[in-house]
Amino acid sequence: MPANDDRIGAQSSFEQAPGAQNAVPPPPMSRDKRGWNVAPEADPVRKVSIIPRGQALGVTLATPDGDRVSYSRDELVARIKGALGGRISEEVVYGVITTGAESDIQQLTGIARQMVGRWGMSEKLGPVAVLHSDEPGSFLPAAAETSPRTQWIVDQEVQRLITDAHTQVTQLLSDHRSQLDSLAQALLKAETLDAADAYAAALIHVDPSGDRVVSTN
Repeated sequence: MPANDDRIGAQSSFEQAPGAQNAVPPPPMSRDKRGWNVAPEADPVRKVSIIPRGQALGVTLATPDGDRVSYSRDELVARIKGALGGRISEEVVYGVITTGAESDIQQLTGIARQMVGRWGMSEKLGPVAVLHSDEPGSFLPAAAETSPRTQWIVDQEVQRLITDAHTQVTQLLSDHRSQLDSLAQALLKAETLDAADAYAAALIHVDPSGDRVVSTN
């Protein structure tokens, strides 16, 4: 898998709910959960911004520490969780959902479908490829050999991956709501935060080894 595969992109857009007065970013703890041992394989956050860019009202940039040529299953699940951060922040803070997370949802769905149908990361299907490498949403040409049941299993496994990730991230952001609010307030003041300021605003301490832990201050 190429490291620059745009379906495994590290950039996540986010938005404000209509009429909302506070920013709702996918916070560092939703992109990098090392401090809570929820997704230790997540890429570190490099920058968070609420400055509009194109159709997105903001962006979180998270990239690996070095060049990558492949990803583990845990790393891909971590990316799915990160892409869910903006949508779940809406649910946790406002109790509503908007269309703003469209690109994130497309990205995480594509990752989940490739995990199941292209990279053999489903226990139910095993190491079997049933999706095009160029068109990850389409089944291979030998459609007659791909039974309706196999296609149904792909859909079910994709849904399971995303539902499990949604449950874990919802619990994470609910448990650390004060840190989510702290980061949102910092973004409202500065609009753009680099990695150090974003982690500090979210009360996450980064020690010299690169480990991230929740600050007790």
